[in-house]
Formats: sequence, structure tokens, C-alpha cells
Amino acid sequence: MIELKRYYVYVLKSEADGSWYIGYTEDLEKRIQQHNNGESLYTKRKTPWSIIYYEVSFDKFDAIAREKYLKTGMGRRYLNNRLKNQLNFYRGPSVQNTYHPQLQPCVATKLVYRLPYTLKQCIIYQCRLVQCKGI
Repeated sequence: MIELKRYYVYVLKSEADGSWYIGYTEDLEKRIQQHNNGESLYTKRKTPWSIIYYEVSFDKFDAIAREKYLKTGMGRRYLNNRLKNQLNFYRGPSVQNTYHPQLQPCVATKLVYRLPYTLKQCIIYQCRLVQCKGI
């Protein structure tokens, strides 16, 4: 079986001031450690960082294009819409959202993510794929 190389486009959130950093890498865990260890010029002043979103691509140029798109105004609007329930979770409880009973704590950020109750299938990019049945 052929092993495909993976390229990750990721979004980090600074716990110091709430700003976001968008980048791409081949080794996500190593890159996050570099950001938190102050090995990145841009992010070293705003540590610690936590991952709030990532996507996987099997083509390097697709990942670079996606990173550039997410850094635009439309890309940031996409991220805000895609993560609005998660961002509400950071701000506190919301009447429109509910905890899903099958969700496990996320290893990467040590948070339990809320998803809208109308979803038929739940995908959590930050941790793992979760199949939600009977929602």
C-alpha cells in the first residue's frame, strides 16, 4: 500500500491575547511544539498556543493555497462560521447548543467540543473522527 504524505493547514489561538496564527506543516505535533517553545519568530511573543482547527491535504500546493485562502478576509469569515459553535464554547454556555453524549475529551486541547444538535454526522478535525448516530 502506498503511504501518502500529509500536509496540515492549521489554526492556532494564542492563550495570551486570543489572536490567531494560520500556517501549514508536514508534522503538526512537532510544529505546535515549536510554536509553544518560542522557536517561531512570529509566535514566540504570544505563547502559549492551542490548536483550534486543522485540515489535511495530500498535496503540498493545495495546502499552501488553502493556507493563503484562510488568511484572507473570506477565509477568516469561513473559519468564524465553521468554528462558531466551538468559539461560543470558549465564551461560555449557549442556549442553541448542546453537549453531545458521545464526544470524548480532546487530547490535543483537552477540551470537550460542543456541536449543534442538528448534525447527522459529527466531524472533529481537532481530534478524531466521531460518528454520531441517532441525533
